[in-house]
Amino acid sequence: MIAWAGRRVRPAIQKAIGAVRKAIDEQVNMWECVLLSSRAAVTATGPLHWVSSPGGYRLVGSYLSAQDPSEAGP
Repeated sequence: MIAWAGRRVRPAIQKAIGAVRKAIDEQVNMWECVLLSSRAAVTATGPLHWVSSPGGYRLVGSYLSAQDPSEAGP
């Protein structure tokens, strides 16, 4: 009796596991697309920009605007 139930239940469990794995793979793929599409282009220019270096690309520049010394308070 137990062997018969095992033979009936096993395919259903395997099918459920396969569905969960597929859903996880799809979710990972979605997050990879979201994260890759929101990256700044390597060739972007602006106050912060990427430059090539021997160790790979690095971010240079400043996100703070330069402050005029005459505008500085006491």
